[in-house]
Amino acid sequence: MFISNQQIIIEDYRLIKQDLKEIKAALCLQKKPKKEEESEAYYTEAQAAEKLQLTRQTLYNYRKKGLITASNKGNALRYKKQDIDNFR
Repeated sequence: MFISNQQIIIEDYRLIKQDLKEIKAALCLQKKPKKEEESEAYYTEAQAAEKLQLTRQTLYNYRKKGLITASNKGNALRYKKQDIDNFR
């Protein structure tokens, strides 16, 4: 009887170990969440003007007046999707 219990324990251990490997593999496949700033959509000036149905000059004037905000991403000026949606 002792051998049977030991075999059951070994088999259970093997099954648990296999389940843990599968869980670890599934977790590794999940994508890491991006930083909030990286996950946001950004538009160029031309794209933002098109989305808002404005000329680029009008968009520029609105930005200078503080009606819509833009941020620098590297050397380029970008408009956040959320800012464009809020402006509408």
